[in-house]
Amino acid sequence: MHVEADAVHEVVALRDLTGGLAGAEPELAGDIVFGARAIMATEGTFSGHILDSWADGRSSLFTPEVASGADLG
Repeated sequence: MHVEADAVHEVVALRDLTGGLAGAEPELAGDIVFGARAIMATEGTFSGHILDSWADGRSSLFTPEVASGADLG
């Protein structure tokens, strides 16, 4: 139920907050859409990493090996 409530809140925030801004400053509409797409892509990449890590039985947290490029896959 909590996940469903969060999804509903996202839609309400998107409609109310961004809709209000776009209505008040229509010249920002392109920037608003870009920002929404950017955050969706970032969240998708992040959640995919976490789910893949869990499925592989490994931590999703940053490790020095990843930072050095030794374990990128």
